[in-house]
Amino acid sequence: MDPINDPVVILLETPFRRWNNIHKNDLIRKGKPTPFLSCQSLDKKGGKVFSRLFNPAWYDLHSWLCGSYYKQALFCWPCILLGQSKSVWSTVGYCDFKNLSRSVKFHESSKEHIHSYLGIKRLENNSVTIIDAVNEHSALFKKKFNENVRLNRLFMESLIDIVLFLGKQELSFRGHNESINSLNKGQSKSVWSTVGYCDFKNFSRSVKFHESSKDHIHSYLGIKRLENNSVTIIAMLLNRLFMESLIDIVLFLGKQELSFRGHDESINSLNKSNFRELLDMFLNRSSLEIQNHYKTIKPLFSGVSNTIQNDIILCISDYLSNCVVNEIKKCKCYSVQVDDTTDITQRTQCSIILRYVTDESKLIERFLGFFNVSKDRTAEGLFNLMNSILHKFDFKTKLIGLCYDGASVMAVHLNGVQAKIKEVAPMALLTHCLAHRLNLVLQHGYSANTKCRVFFANMTGISAYFHNSTSRSNVVDTIIGKRVPQFVQTKWSSRSKIINLIVDKWKEFQNVSINMIIILCRK
Repeated sequence: MDPINDPVVILLETPFRRWNNIHKNDLIRKGKPTPFLSCQSLDKKGGKVFSRLFNPAWYDLHSWLCGSYYKQALFCWPCILLGQSKSVWSTVGYCDFKNLSRSVKFHESSKEHIHSYLGIKRLENNSVTIIDAVNEHSALFKKKFNENVRLNRLFMESLIDIVLFLGKQELSFRGHNESINSLNKGQSKSVWSTVGYCDFKNFSRSVKFHESSKDHIHSYLGIKRLENNSVTIIAMLLNRLFMESLIDIVLFLGKQELSFRGHDESINSLNKSNFRELLDMFLNRSSLEIQNHYKTIKPLFSGVSNTIQNDIILCISDYLSNCVVNEIKKCKCYSVQVDDTTDITQRTQCSIILRYVTDESKLIERFLGFFNVSKDRTAEGLFNLMNSILHKFDFKTKLIGLCYDGASVMAVHLNGVQAKIKEVAPMALLTHCLAHRLNLVLQHGYSANTKCRVFFANMTGISAYFHNSTSRSNVVDTIIGKRVPQFVQTKWSSRSKIINLIVDKWKEFQNVSINMIIILCRK
């Protein structure tokens, strides 16, 4: 190919910024050059020399990749057009096919390339008119065009209905007084749209009156609609990139079980909150294009309010719930595990977990969430809760196993809940929780023996004795060097921890008892 017909060679000799608008639009419309390159790179492996040939599929794999037949090298189309700094991709070209994959990834992640890529996309979008979009069957522009036509027709229909109504009722179209303060203007006309306003004495009152008028509100909404229609795809792309970052931050904080908000989120705070700090870090590491875009949308959408955070969490929850529903639709059966716990506000909450096997023979366990049952802990209330949650999972035909933890909330009304679920889901069999099986068996076993019951009561009494006094706890810390484990009613392993400590530190506990006697005698 003659260099005079090679777009890359022409751009290297005459930068794109020096072209006139007509030639710029023509080049953008033609798109990047993708010639077949006959160049090859030599490589050695195992004492043998072989060559790596050019693959035309690389053009489709990377939308920014172009080539020069005259130079016999690969170039970056956005960087040649809009790049400010010089690199091998925008000057001499790249032809080291051995390291092509690594070099492409490195170049794609560079700030210069991202800025040039966004710039070329903006040029491409600006060069497309509505007529071109309709002719090219552009779905996005066609949808906007049709929406504007629909709104215009609705508005015209309203005008026609008004004219028909006035004609039918033999009413005048215009009024005697169409001033701004008139209660009956006739047709929508005001001093603000004809001769202008210059009565500064009553300016504030007139502005408020005009702002509240229907005609002004309608016109204001119309101009905003026109402004919104001028939003380019590049703005949509940046909005999506920003929302993806917010979602990633929410997922990260949720996965790491970190708090979202902080005690002090003011501008001068050194640590605003986990969410804000992550967002600031993302913006600082983002391209200049995204930073400027955030400054533009920040007055309308900052993305840091607790309402936005909760909305994103709910959207993620709905998405995950839909994924679980779709997975269970493919399964023939599943089981449910129901547990209970008490949160810091002393509210009893019920947790529900689903277990099923996928069509790939993979065992899956999905946590659906915590649900407040403190208001209604009856069998009827628990059944209604489970019914409202499990109905979308088709539990009446697919539920085959129902598992409780045996704790107080479920145990009291166990038979009632089981019977009600059995009525609507006859294949659901009641089984005890596998994770709690051994603990509960041992607990119920020793409770039947009087000596064992007294022994474990003493163990729990020892724990309460030391934890109820700071001076006693100090004696234990000084002699044993370790705190006595606190007894927790719902954690059955806490008993074994107390016993293990007493057995391991028996002599030290004897010294603790002696010291406690001495302290009591001194008093």
